[in-house]
Amino acid sequence: MKFRLSSFNQKQSINLVLTSVGALLLLAPFSQMSIAQASTIPEKFQIASASDCPNFLARGISAIRSVTICQNDDSTYYMVLRNNNDGQETSLPASPVDNNLNAFIAPSGRFTYNVDYSAKKLTIVERRLVITHERRRPIPSRPVYQNFTTTETLNAILMS
Repeated sequence: MKFRLSSFNQKQSINLVLTSVGALLLLAPFSQMSIAQASTIPEKFQIASASDCPNFLARGISAIRSVTICQNDDSTYYMVLRNNNDGQETSLPASPVDNNLNAFIAPSGRFTYNVDYSAKKLTIVERRLVITHERRRPIPSRPVYQNFTTTETLNAILMS
């Protein structure tokens, strides 16, 4: 008894294989992303460097980066994140979380940077899109996001 695949089944099989390979190629970079890569800082916000800080408030140093909070002459705050390995700096607009100016938050795209000098922590939260497959719903489902958190301990703190 001979079995023969019809051309319709071969076309379906080829489409399924190509779709699967395409999906894997699109998702492969995300599966290999480490926490260090996930917590890299986007460079689209460049206000000033830590050396240009008009009114220095605080600086904390972790094993990976230093975090400096500065106040501009117009009473706005910004956070300068400096990579300890290559010296690359990124500045982001920041807002105080408490009245004592011990904690600040700086959102930047899908990342949010929280520094708390009293708790000696820098917390980086990345909001990632999670791909879900729902077969029962004929209409596209709403996007689902998940937060990935990285916490760094500040080993040294300098406050003004």
